[in-house]
Amino acid sequence: MKTPLIVVLFSGCAFVGGIWMEREVFSTKRDRSRAGGDYRDVSFSALGVGPGTRERSDDTAAGEVQGRDRDQEQEEPARRRGLSDLLALSEEEEMEVALDGQTTDQLKALLAELQGTGLRDRGARQLKRALYRHWAHREPAQALAKVRQESDPRLKLEIIHSAFAQLAEGGNLSAARAAFLDLESHRQRQEAAEALAHRISLENIAELASFLNEAAPTLRNESLYRRWGELDPGSARLLEFAIAEGPDALRGAAIGWAHVDPLEALNWAQAIDSEYPGTHAMVHALDVLAESDPAGAATWVDDLPAAGHRERDLIRGIAHRWAQEDLDAALAWTGSLEGRLQREAMQELAHELARQDPQSAARFAEELPPSASRSEVLAEVAHSWARRDVGQALDWASSLGADADRAFHGILETVAERSPQMAADMVTQWSELATPDTYRELAGHLASHWSEYDPAAAAAWAESLSAEGNDVQRVAIERVADHWVEQDAMAASEWIGALPQGEVRDVAAERLVDHVASNDPDSAYRWALSVGDPDHQTAMLHHVFEKWQDVDPQLARSTLETAPITPEQRQDLQEIFQESGPR
Repeated sequence: MKTPLIVVLFSGCAFVGGIWMEREVFSTKRDRSRAGGDYRDVSFSALGVGPGTRERSDDTAAGEVQGRDRDQEQEEPARRRGLSDLLALSEEEEMEVALDGQTTDQLKALLAELQGTGLRDRGARQLKRALYRHWAHREPAQALAKVRQESDPRLKLEIIHSAFAQLAEGGNLSAARAAFLDLESHRQRQEAAEALAHRISLENIAELASFLNEAAPTLRNESLYRRWGELDPGSARLLEFAIAEGPDALRGAAIGWAHVDPLEALNWAQAIDSEYPGTHAMVHALDVLAESDPAGAATWVDDLPAAGHRERDLIRGIAHRWAQEDLDAALAWTGSLEGRLQREAMQELAHELARQDPQSAARFAEELPPSASRSEVLAEVAHSWARRDVGQALDWASSLGADADRAFHGILETVAERSPQMAADMVTQWSELATPDTYRELAGHLASHWSEYDPAAAAAWAESLSAEGNDVQRVAIERVADHWVEQDAMAASEWIGALPQGEVRDVAAERLVDHVASNDPDSAYRWALSVGDPDHQTAMLHHVFEKWQDVDPQLARSTLETAPITPEQRQDLQEIFQESGPR
């Protein structure tokens, strides 16, 4: 399966294109970061650790706050700006700095003025967040009461987090309790609980735990008990509360304790897991230990009670961190593992080795005995190597003979992240040499990845694939339909409706029917009728009427009676209503 000419020619294109796309991706990420991210990203400045902010405290009495504001008014008049000046600033961090010179009354006046403009563009949203954050630091309870009138749920969550963190830091637990009871949803209460947990003092933590257990017993309070475990590791009161609270609290206590005294925490967590199966306290404590001592964490692996996904994640984490410190020791330990645990640890080692030295990683992968681990390591090495040099990775893959398919799969994954179109060209070139199964797998993988963020382009490429002699096109269109109907069912339905009648269109229509049957059975019914294959159509109609009779059984029955289908199909589908009985 060597491809001297094709690989050499395409390697050059891929290499140059990869560099260009990498720059484009970096530029895009930079622009997105300027546009603002998740509310947690911008709330750090409100907690006093971001650019353009400084530490504030609620401990200051009201008179002292007013005095400080008067001092700022005298000392920093140049920094105070009006609404138009603030809106002219392009970065939210700049707004934060500019607002440092405003008094509390001025902040509230600016907020009222901004709301009066009715502006909703990016700059107005940024300024509103900044104004609320500053207000929440000075008057958290008042800012909370005001933000409840806003319609933006993201803004509400951010200010809830900032205000409750400030209340906890100021030790004002009575105000925090009162404000908590006024929150409107489970999501808001969870956000408030998280903020309180990260800032609460040891003297107030038991009182807060009791309050949350009574006021919101369904919340996950792992963060609170993690904080407690850090502040007072192994204390009798902590363990008493955690055992009464349940698995989340026990895990949190183990994690917090492990940050202070990992060995004592592990001994306790091991006993907890034995007494309360399913808690997984030990694996979480081990994950903390692995951050600073992966070799020490590895000695406890054999004592884990099970090998589920948490344990597999732990194994990967140990291998990754240990490989950065002592690759030979990590390799020796990985060799002692068995089955899936060994494969996953091998992948992590291959990734780290390829990052440090791709050629050595390639030799390491080739020397492994034939196994599932070897195939996965080959793909991982190729994936990591392609991040540095696509051309070199392709040259190496072309030399692997029967194993080239696995390596090429890893390269494709890297290239697809930078340029799906380039990856599509690679799949086309490889189709002349790969086995049909490999070609189908690669095309499906690329279609799935591409359609996550540009389904229209992915759909156009999938349609361009040859439909003769294999089912590559069918698989690619199926993957595109899976993603597109989830993102935009209307746009996906327009695309599917324009596909030519046949098996490929039927497959795409089935994905649409599956997605809309529960919420829009009438549309799903009409799409199912458009399927050409009778057996396929019957199966889809069966799915639709099962969902429909749960929503509106009378309309579903009447629709079935007049449906343009064969008598045999109608008889088959009528059994759905006979099985469900009267409603």
